[in-house]
This record gives sequence, structure tokens and C-alpha cells, in this order.
Amino acid sequence: MAEKPALPARIAPMLCTVSEPFDDVKWHFEVKWDGVRALLFVDAAGAIRIHNRRCTRIDERYPDILAAARALPPGLVLDGEIIVVAPDGRPDFASVLAREQGRPGRDLASLARRHPACFVAFDLLYQDHVPVLDEVFATRRARIEALELGHDGGALLHAGGVVGEGRRYFAEVAARGLEGIVAKRLDARYHPGKRHDSWRKIKVTQTRACVVIGWLESTKSKHDLKSLLVATDLEDGRGLRYVGKVGSGFGDEERARLLARLEGLERAQPILPCGERGARFVAPELYVEVRFLEVTPQKRLRAPVFVRTLA
Repeated sequence: MAEKPALPARIAPMLCTVSEPFDDVKWHFEVKWDGVRALLFVDAAGAIRIHNRRCTRIDERYPDILAAARALPPGLVLDGEIIVVAPDGRPDFASVLAREQGRPGRDLASLARRHPACFVAFDLLYQDHVPVLDEVFATRRARIEALELGHDGGALLHAGGVVGEGRRYFAEVAARGLEGIVAKRLDARYHPGKRHDSWRKIKVTQTRACVVIGWLESTKSKHDLKSLLVATDLEDGRGLRYVGKVGSGFGDEERARLLARLEGLERAQPILPCGERGARFVAPELYVEVRFLEVTPQKRLRAPVFVRTLA
């Protein structure tokens, strides 16, 4: 019997562009899973590799996924996301980060028991050692469904979704408190390592009015704004608290305007402790609108972006 060709040593995953919700019967819409992007390789004789987005091997961190993947046929490469599901049924990003710290010799089994991981497959790149990247997404997706990866609660699942009704699906995902959705053209091939318009991410975001309590200067220049230090009321009965640094969303002109206002409001001590080394503090008179994904368990805004000045 002829030997099967070896799977590639690595494949860079395909990336998304950014979009707003839309409807189109030529597109498939699925949940944007909040976890760690990963490619799962099942080599000849069942040897299994897991690579992250940077093509670094991370299989030693996920013995629970490796154990489940031993039941898969050899010659597969699956693209997906590693998640940890919280008791409320939503992906728990903080728990995934905890799993990412796991290494042999550091009580990895205990970490896996506390935060069991799941690989959610949303694309198939090789099957029976043969590349299928040039097949259209609709065909590749049908191949995944035929694998019957598992059911809710298992360590291997395939992503669900709908065709055409992107706006309705986005609203349902937002109502469930999930990160967003990904739209994929049904007739598109897979483009390794490229950010391609045939895949579009549509994120659910929140906005909040925050007061600026200080700023950090750029390491390149003392007269350049690196990030704003902001505080807000998280509606938990504890009043105003520091919620993090906002370092994106403003262009050069806005950055210069903000810095001029901050320097005019400077004071020696912060109105709230923030623990940021090298911070400069201001009187609480400048308010900004900030867009973010969620409030983390540490009570920080995740992925905050400056939207506009409010006052």
C-alpha cells in the first residue's frame, strides 16, 4: 500500500476583514468564538499537533483535546477555536488564558479539570492527507459536518450557523452576550495567512462614558500621548473605579488636542489609584466615549477604543 503524503509542517490561518451586520443568501453566518485560534493536525498513525495563530505548537497545553482527537481519522487538518465554556454556557476568555499558561510539570491535569477546553472546528483544510483548500466553503463545511465531531459538552465540536439571515443571527448572538459573528462566502476558497474579504468578522461592542483620570506618555516622546487612563461606574454599587488604558481610536490631530487639554488639567495625585508606572494625572473634567468588548473579571474594559470626546 502506498504511503500517504505527509501533512504540511504548518499552515497560517486565514483572517477576516471587519464588517457590519448584513443579509445575503450567498453567505454563511456563524458565532465568533471567544478563545484561542488553532489548527488541529491529525498526522499519519494518529499523531496529533495543535498550532496557534502564529504557527507555534501548543498541543502540550491541551491534553483533553488531544485525547478526544485520537478518535479522528488520520490525514485531517481542522481550523477552529479553542474555548472554555463558563457555567452560563458562554465562552470564558479568562479561563482560556489560564489554560494557555499550562505546561507539563505545573499540575496540568488539575488545570484541565478546572477549565476543560473544547476545540470548535469551523473549517477543514486537509482530509485523507489531500488538500481541500481550493474547494468552496460550502463543500468544506459539509465535510466537517460528515465527521460528526461531537455534541454539546464534548472536547471536539463543529460550529453551527445559518445561511442568509445575518442581521437576525447577529441580534440573537448579541442577546446571548457572545462576542459576535463571522460571515463566510459559501463559494470562497481558503486563503492561508491572508486577511480576505470573503471572511468578515462582525463584533458585538459596548460603549460607555468614561472620565479621564490621567495619561501615559509615549516611550518615544515626552510630548506624545500613548494612552488615556479612564474610570467609570460599572453599576455594581461601588461607584467610580479605574477600568484601564485606552490607546487606540485617535488619529494624530485628535491625539494632539487631547494632550493639550490633559496638560492643562494636570494635578499631582490621581482621584483613584490605577497602579500605572509613569502615569500623569488630571482633574476629572474630561469625559470620553469608549467602545469595548466586555468588562473582564478583573473589572477592566477589554479591547477599549476611543470613540469621541464628550466634554
